[in-house]
Amino acid sequence: MFSLLPFLVYWLAVQEGLRVGGPGGPGGGQGLSGGSLGGFMGSGGGVSPLQGPLGSFDADAMALTPAVFDSQIEECMPQIATLLACTKVDGPPDTMRRNRWIEQQVIEKCTSNVHLGLKLYWLLRAALGHLEIPTRRGLPQITGERQRAHLMNLLTTGETLARGGRQSPGCLASLRARYFAHCTNFVAALVKLSFELKGVSSLRRLTALQQGIDRVNTLLFRLMHTRGEEMEGGPEEASSQQQPFYARGQRPPTSYQPPPPPLPPYAGGSTGSTANSNNPNWLNEEHIARQCPEVAAHSVHLPMLDGANPIFRFLRLVSGECELLPSRERCPYMVVAELLQTERNTRCGSARLYTNGATLGCSIWDALDQRQFPESLLYPDDHPAMRFPMKPFLFNNDYDDDQDYFLDLHATPLSPSYSSSSHRPPPPLRQQQQQQQQHPSFPPFFTTEEEALSAMDPRQLDPGTRRAVTVRKVFGELWHWKEQRIRNSSPFGRLEGWRLAMFIVKAGDDLRQEQVAMQLITLVREIFKEEGLDLWLRPYGIVCVGDQAGLIEAVADAKSIDHVKKRAPYFTDLREYYERIYGGPYSRTFREAQRNFMRSLAGYCICTYLLQVKDRHNANILIDKQGHLIHIDFGFMLGASPGSISFESAPFKLTKEYVDLMGGQGGQGWLEFRSLVVRGFDVLNRPRHRRRLLDMMAVSIFEVPSKAALLDSFDKRLMHASFPPNALALVDESYDNYRTKMYDSYQKRRNGIW
Repeated sequence: MFSLLPFLVYWLAVQEGLRVGGPGGPGGGQGLSGGSLGGFMGSGGGVSPLQGPLGSFDADAMALTPAVFDSQIEECMPQIATLLACTKVDGPPDTMRRNRWIEQQVIEKCTSNVHLGLKLYWLLRAALGHLEIPTRRGLPQITGERQRAHLMNLLTTGETLARGGRQSPGCLASLRARYFAHCTNFVAALVKLSFELKGVSSLRRLTALQQGIDRVNTLLFRLMHTRGEEMEGGPEEASSQQQPFYARGQRPPTSYQPPPPPLPPYAGGSTGSTANSNNPNWLNEEHIARQCPEVAAHSVHLPMLDGANPIFRFLRLVSGECELLPSRERCPYMVVAELLQTERNTRCGSARLYTNGATLGCSIWDALDQRQFPESLLYPDDHPAMRFPMKPFLFNNDYDDDQDYFLDLHATPLSPSYSSSSHRPPPPLRQQQQQQQQHPSFPPFFTTEEEALSAMDPRQLDPGTRRAVTVRKVFGELWHWKEQRIRNSSPFGRLEGWRLAMFIVKAGDDLRQEQVAMQLITLVREIFKEEGLDLWLRPYGIVCVGDQAGLIEAVADAKSIDHVKKRAPYFTDLREYYERIYGGPYSRTFREAQRNFMRSLAGYCICTYLLQVKDRHNANILIDKQGHLIHIDFGFMLGASPGSISFESAPFKLTKEYVDLMGGQGGQGWLEFRSLVVRGFDVLNRPRHRRRLLDMMAVSIFEVPSKAALLDSFDKRLMHASFPPNALALVDESYDNYRTKMYDSYQKRRNGIW
C-alpha cells in the first residue's frame, strides 16, 4: 500500500524546485525524505520526459498493470488532487514539461476508470473551493487568479475525460457520460438535503429529513425504471441528460443494442399520467422490486468503496431508519441504504461499472476506425492479466481482524418470551404494532418490562438479565439485528447479494484534513501488521465531494463514551460497565474485552500524539461492542485547537478511568500497555517506516503555509518517542493529567458531555 509515495515525493520536489539525485545520490531538503526518492529513480530504458537535471526518473516505473496502478492512485488520491491543484502554472521549460507529463499520466488513468474519475472530480472541486478563499496577505493576487484558472482547466479536463473517456468505443462514451452525471446528481441531492435541514426548525427536522430521503429515493426509482436513461428531478440538471444518445455525426456501432423500452407501470397507474410527473405515486419500491435484479444494474454504486471492492448499487434509502446527528452548527445525518451486488467477479474500478449490461465487443465501425479497447474491457476482473485480487465487502460489518474474539451480545434474552435464536431484538415501541400486524408469528416484546428492569439497581438483577438490559439500553438495536429485520420487511430482501450499509452525510465542513488523518492511521495500522505488533486501529472511509461536504463511513455497533455514561443504567465507571457487559473480572469474555480496550488505547495514543489531535472529549471517543476504543473527528490536529486555545497539553488522553479498566497501575494490563506503546513508537521510527510516514506527511501538508515547521515537528516527535525512557515519560505525563481532567470538566459544564 502507498507504493506511489516515492513518486509523489518526487513530484513534490519538482514543485519545490529541489535538486533530486539518482539512486544513492543526494536527496532533496526542506523537510523532504530524500532517501525515498530512489524508489522511483533509475536509469531505465528509453527516453522519458522526466529525464533531465532533476534526476533520471524512470517513466517505465508507471507502466504497471492498470488494476494495480489504479488501486495505488486511489489510495493517494487526496495527495494527487492537491499536487494537481498546486502545480505551477509557469516556470522553467523542463519543470513545466515534467508537470504536464505527470498530469497526463494521472488523467489517463482516470479516463479508464469512472470510479477514480469521480473521486478526482470531487477532490478538484474541493481544491477549487479552497482557492476561492481570498489570497493570503503578502501573496500577489495574480498568482491566485492564474492558479485558479489552471485548476478550472484541470477540472474541466478531468470531468470531460472521466465522462467520455478517450479510448472507449463510441457506443460506451454516452453511457459513461450519463453514469457520471447520475452519480454526481445523486450525491449532490444528499448534500443539498443536509444544507436545507439547517433552515428547518429542530422540531420538524426529522420529518423534513424523511421527506427529503423519499425524494432522493424517487431519483433512484426513476433511474432504475428508465433503465439508466434519466434521473428526473435532480438538483443539478446535467447537460449530458438532455443531449441525444449519440453525438451529432456519430455512427452507431452495430454491436450495440439499444436499451429496452421503459418498464410497464404498476397496477393502477397509467403511462400517460407519469410522463409529466416527477414523482409518480405508483413508482415505488414494490414496483422496482418486481423487476430486480435486472434494473438494479442501472443504479449508481456506493462511492465509498475501494476500486477493488465488488460493485454494490443502491436500491433505496430506508427513510424510517435515517436519523439526525447532534451538532450545533451543522445538520449531519445518518443514512441506512439497501444495496445489491449486481455483477459477479467485477469490481468498482472496472470499465463495466457504467456499461449496465450493454453489449461489449469490437464493431465494424470500431475496426475501421482502428479503435483500441481498454484492458479493463478486454479481460474480466478475475483474469490473470489484471493481477489484482478483489477485496471483500466489509463496509459497516465487523472489522477484518483475525485477533478479534466475537462477543455474542444477543445471546441472553430480556425475558422468557424472547427467543435469542431468532436473532431479533426487542424493536422500538413504534415498530411493535407494525410487526405484529405484518408478522403475527413474531413473539410479543414487553417494553414496559425492559424499562422496569433498567430502573432497578443492576446489583439486584442476575448477570444475564443485567447484561441484556445494559446492551439494549446502550447499543439499542445491534447491526445484525437491524440487518435481519430490514431484510425480512424489505421487498428487496429476497434478492441474492442484498446488503445493508450505513454512512453519514455531512455538509458545511471541510473533510479533507480528516481524510488525511485516516490515511495516516491506515498506514500506521499497516506497519503494525507488517511487524506483527498486537496494536489495534479502526480507520473509516471518507469521500470528500467538495470543499464543504463529504460522506463518512459510520462505525456500526459503536457508541461514544458520553452516550455510554448517559444510557447505561446506574453507570458508575467504565470498569463496572465492562464487568456488567462482558462478565466478571475472571471470565474469558471480560479478559478479551479488556485486552481489546488496551490494544486499541495503545494504538490511538501513538497516533494522536504524532498527529497532535485535540478536542478529545468523550463525544469524540467511541467504544464498540467488542470493547475497542475508537477515536473520531480529527478536525483539530497538527497544532490546531478549538478556539485557538491550546488547553489540552497532555501528549494524549489517558485518564485514570482508562487505567482502572486495564487493572490499575502495577497490574498486568497496565504493564503490557506501556510495553506496547514503547514498541509501537520504536517500530514506527525504523528507517523504512519512518520514511513512509514522512513521505505521507510531506505530500499531505503541501499547501499548508507552515509545512516545513509542521513536518519538522512531526519528525522530532517521532524520534523523541522512539527512545523507551521518553515513551514511558509520555505515558506518565498523560496519566490522569490535570489539563485533561479540566477539559472534560469544561465540556461537561458547557456542552453536557460526560
